[in-house]
Amino acid sequence: MKLNKKGQAAYDRMERYYNRERAWLDAHPEDPLHDELGWSIIDNDDYVRDFEDECALLVFGYDDYALFHLEEYANMYGNGWDEEYAFGHTTKEYYDEVYTYFEKEMCGFLTDDEKMHDFFRISKEEFLFSYSYLTEEEYDMTVAEIKEWLKKVEEE
Repeated sequence: MKLNKKGQAAYDRMERYYNRERAWLDAHPEDPLHDELGWSIIDNDDYVRDFEDECALLVFGYDDYALFHLEEYANMYGNGWDEEYAFGHTTKEYYDEVYTYFEKEMCGFLTDDEKMHDFFRISKEEFLFSYSYLTEEEYDMTVAEIKEWLKKVEEE
């Protein structure tokens, strides 16, 4: 997946924070976090103060797996997408916001086996109801990807 301008700006902001914190830790080897190399060194109140910061951290920490992480998180809890994730916002609200950080052409679900199984078994309306976090645009994008793939197969 490719970040758009909004996503790249969020990523760059968190990268600056990370590099600043990493430089400070490198200068202070006595700090208990000194040996921590992951992005979790900025997963705290100094750098993540609100909804936008949390979205930016998700993109920085998980990169193109940020949406997958949120989907996985939603599936871990009984309330799923309505479960509060952070700062009083639901997992669905985070997913929707982080989704805006990526180029739209990358958001089909053609490679998701579970969704594709259902895609071929139930109607569009049932599918979108069942996967309420997906948009009609994503559904239609997947239809277009299937048609493009079939066209290539026919040409061979």
